[in-house]
Amino acid sequence: MTISVTLQAEGLVNDFDHHAPALADENVLPAVHNILRQRCPVHHTDAHGGYWVVSRYSDVAEVARNTDVFSSAYGVTIPGARPMPGVPANLAPPMMDPPEQTAIRKMLLPWFSPQSAKRREPAIQRLADDLIDAIVDKKVCDLAKEFAEPLPTLFMLRLLGIPDEMWESLAQIIQHVAHGLADEADGPNMIDLSSWGPALGPVLEIAEQRRVEPKDDLLTHLVQAEVDGEPLNPLQLLALMFTLIGGGIDTTANSIGSAIVHLGRDRELRQRLIENPSLMPHAVEEFFRMWPPFHALARYVKQDCEIGGQPIKAGERILFVLGAANRDENEFERAQTVDIDRQPNRHLTFGTGVHRCIGSNYARSELHIALTRLLARLPNYQLLEEGVELQTDIGMVYGYRSIRAELCPVG
Repeated sequence: MTISVTLQAEGLVNDFDHHAPALADENVLPAVHNILRQRCPVHHTDAHGGYWVVSRYSDVAEVARNTDVFSSAYGVTIPGARPMPGVPANLAPPMMDPPEQTAIRKMLLPWFSPQSAKRREPAIQRLADDLIDAIVDKKVCDLAKEFAEPLPTLFMLRLLGIPDEMWESLAQIIQHVAHGLADEADGPNMIDLSSWGPALGPVLEIAEQRRVEPKDDLLTHLVQAEVDGEPLNPLQLLALMFTLIGGGIDTTANSIGSAIVHLGRDRELRQRLIENPSLMPHAVEEFFRMWPPFHALARYVKQDCEIGGQPIKAGERILFVLGAANRDENEFERAQTVDIDRQPNRHLTFGTGVHRCIGSNYARSELHIALTRLLARLPNYQLLEEGVELQTDIGMVYGYRSIRAELCPVG
């Protein structure tokens, strides 16, 4: 770590704000995480009305797991995690607490099991190859916008049964929500569906069609499903679709992009994976550990408690930093180093407990297949560093908005 990066990171820790523009730097963000974890693992900041920043592996795991004390029902981002009297519970599973969250998750599980993901791997591979077909004859392309982003997004749209051509308009909505700063006065970080009617209305129209003309897709399952004996209402249905599609646009897509950038710079590791594809499952887990797409999430404290010996009062807010926990030296040897031979690899990228990411099986398959097909067909791609850019507002999400590269196809 250079002296300039260290000094910049030190300054960002003192008045920590996870939306600070200076964090949109590949070196500064992990440096800040390391300082937080090593010097002040439970750190209070006055940013956005005040919240606690939790960065040590053991503490992050406890906050993520303990839904009795740490609630998701008032939002999982800051700003936007304060409760307001009379506001209904959130409609999407990541922003619910048990038992409501448990019932929704149980309804979704048949479509998100390891077996379900395995059955759909051929469809993911065909999609990956189709996307590579579209760029293979180009001299230069943007591997973020033309490969990493559309692959998981289009796969989820097809799983739902939504036409491919809708993906860009839906991506704009989800990226606005994921990267926009909410107004503290707005209260909970609930999805404001009303302002997106022109784009989301057609999705509900497709859902209504499935009620009368069912198909073998996830959307049909959702419109036919019952939770606690009641069908999903239109807002619940829309929030679920919004969450599922967002899982591709701003999570798995970012993981694919981060891995592409790393392999673009580490030619030795790239060659090793090309020569030994059986190592890819371990590489996938290590890439998820090093660059979690959601590097931080929020909780609301329901009752007085302690975290790492620090008293926390009911009504306060917690930001638990997955990106810092995944590089905790007390949990991982050579924690700051990419090691695809690392076993076991108990990273927290997908969370833990009842809120463990329901889409993790698809995320693993998508990252595995994306990298395998890219290295098979474009093994000599060269990054154009001036066109490799992180998203400008890191906030809760870490990923690249642009990965320009020269392509050198094989065969």
